[in-house]
Amino acid sequence: MRSEMQKENLYPPIFITYPTLSDSVRVVLFNEKVATEWEKVKSFLEKNTFITNQEARDITHIVQNYRMSKLLRQWVDRGLLIQIVPESGYTR
Repeated sequence: MRSEMQKENLYPPIFITYPTLSDSVRVVLFNEKVATEWEKVKSFLEKNTFITNQEARDITHIVQNYRMSKLLRQWVDRGLLIQIVPESGYTR
């Protein structure tokens, strides 16, 4: 069931068992697509002005720094984001 839902990009099922239910199992299925990385970053930017690579990795659950950098670069190239480079040229 989990693999089929993952193939369709749906949220995983939730299984409710003991101690809530003593002799049965309840399965909750969400018929809703999982938010993409861009949707998560866009939602963050609606509340905040700026986003760093670390913040983007935290909200998207991407572990690799280079993978998030690649996604951010693609979004800048598409015109979805604007990269701010400090005048000193120093980056952290």
